Amino acid sequence: MIVPLLKFAIFFKLFKVLLTSAIKFLLAPPLAAKMGFSFIQTFLTTALGGIAGVLFFFILSEWLIKQWATLWPNTKLFFKNISSSKEKIKLNKVKTKRRIFNSRNRRFVRIFQKYSYHGLVILTPVLFSIPIGTFLTTKYYAHKRNILIYLSFSVICWALIISSLSILFHIH
Repeated sequence: MIVPLLKFAIFFKLFKVLLTSAIKFLLAPPLAAKMGFSFIQTFLTTALGGIAGVLFFFILSEWLIKQWATLWPNTKLFFKNISSSKEKIKLNKVKTKRRIFNSRNRRFVRIFQKYSYHGLVILTPVLFSIPIGTFLTTKYYAHKRNILIYLSFSVICWALIISSLSILFHIH
């Protein structure tokens, strides 16, 4: 009776790390190290969970973008037609709150203008989280070839780095 419970506990730990790495990748290697996983186990589970998350959220993002386009096809046309002079005059009469650009916003925009595609791919696992980064990549760069390979390679590299640091420094 104790053996099935032990197998379930191991499976639950593995599932927890896989799910964490698919959603919030940065937290998964320290979680795996805290659960007593070895370096290889930590690296493999976080890398596989991250890649599974990238695949899942890439497919989900494509589906959501297509659904948005079919359910609300006029939204693009509405924003395209604003460029006509009559619409500009109407919009200028309505006071809108102007966006204030501070130094943080300018730095953020500058980084994305300079490193747009590559920066997004590299920073997706650790900074943006896999769901958000994959959605942004799908939305703006789905036309690029091998996008899934680049995202997966980024996940593998970050899994190696963060797993090494988690095991080396016993980050719990």
